[in-house]
Amino acid sequence: MSFPDITPEVVQLGASLAKVSATNGATLVAQKITALKTAKREAETISGLEQLVQELLDEKAELVRVAQGYRQELTSQSLTAGDVQYITSEILPLIEQLADENGDESKREMLEKLRAILSFQTVSILQLLGFNFRKALGEPLTKLCASKITQPTDKSEDLKAKELRLIELQMQMASDPEAFERFKVIRGISWD
Repeated sequence: MSFPDITPEVVQLGASLAKVSATNGATLVAQKITALKTAKREAETISGLEQLVQELLDEKAELVRVAQGYRQELTSQSLTAGDVQYITSEILPLIEQLADENGDESKREMLEKLRAILSFQTVSILQLLGFNFRKALGEPLTKLCASKITQPTDKSEDLKAKELRLIELQMQMASDPEAFERFKVIRGISWD
């Protein structure tokens, strides 16, 4: 079974949790205490108990680290009320301004739908259902921006190819007297 939405960080946290859980369960701790008590050597028993307590403290610290890691992973994927407020107060006016400049009614309708979706209640419900806004909107926007940034390089190569094609067509036209005469008429060129 594959879980595509599970990040490598969550997998690592799960592995750490399983390791800590397997190390010192309640049964293992009870067995260690019983074994230390049956040794009937006070110094060894005290030393063994101190070592056991230290191991348990270390494992508790590891469990706290794992829990904090899980919390960080979950909160990094969720939008807070502040996030939603910031988005609606900063981004929606920009989209509205673009819609006004273009006079495009369909963009205005889309904006109103977007405004309804970007309420804290709707965002909270969708997140409870498992919708990941950062992944659904953030990643495509990142890819779109990246493509727009690299696009001028692609266009310049495309432009060079088109210029070469234009030169080639001009050379063909220059070698055909009838085509050259038609071109002069179309362009209104007179060399008389």
